[in-house]
Amino acid sequence: MVANSVDIQNKSGEGKSYTVEMEVLDAAGNAVASATAQAEVAASSQATVELQTGAVATPHLWDVDDPYLYTAVTKIKDGDVELDSYSTRFGMRYFHFAQGPEDGSFYLNGKKIVLAGINRHEQGPWIGRAVPDKLQVQDADLIKAPGIDAVRCSHYPQDPSFMDRCDEIGLLVFTEAPGWQHIGDDGWKAEFKNNLTELILRDRNHPSVISWSSRPNESKTATECNSECKALINSLDPP
Repeated sequence: MVANSVDIQNKSGEGKSYTVEMEVLDAAGNAVASATAQAEVAASSQATVELQTGAVATPHLWDVDDPYLYTAVTKIKDGDVELDSYSTRFGMRYFHFAQGPEDGSFYLNGKKIVLAGINRHEQGPWIGRAVPDKLQVQDADLIKAPGIDAVRCSHYPQDPSFMDRCDEIGLLVFTEAPGWQHIGDDGWKAEFKNNLTELILRDRNHPSVISWSSRPNESKTATECNSECKALINSLDPP
């Protein structure tokens, strides 16, 4: 079984009992898994419902050379009335950074990959950061073309269209919450954790993402804060 979390917001003035349906489609549009659950949501509040879909019998793994994507279609119903639907693309893969005698190499789906990477700032000549989607896509393609297989989003969340394209072409992503050469007071640290939470919740379904940064770019060590951020990452996107 595979656990899936769905957040539901009830904007009405009374409690509701919703039906949540999820269907997993392969690249050809065939259903390969599904689940249904009931969600009791109080008036003007939000709730999270867990759905247990059956495992895909023979998953097609996402890879840098074969970036295969599935789509999870989630529907919210009030009785027989469909209120909302949302499509989430994702890929199935497993990876690890080896340690100790395995020399620290990166393994994707059990295969060692020698990473060739690049840093990316989300800006263009003459337009700064007012970069339209088509140029975000073009940038990902330009990075991938010469054989680069990893990109560090330095050092802030980058546009969803760029992240989507990385999924589509098999470009691995190191992503970071916004920050640069600074660790502030407790209020600043709380806001950094909020930014990190927003980043992970937005991007954790991207198969291209293989690393979250637990500290601001080029910042001094803040042991307690860094440890808390690492624990936050593991809670929102378990290893």
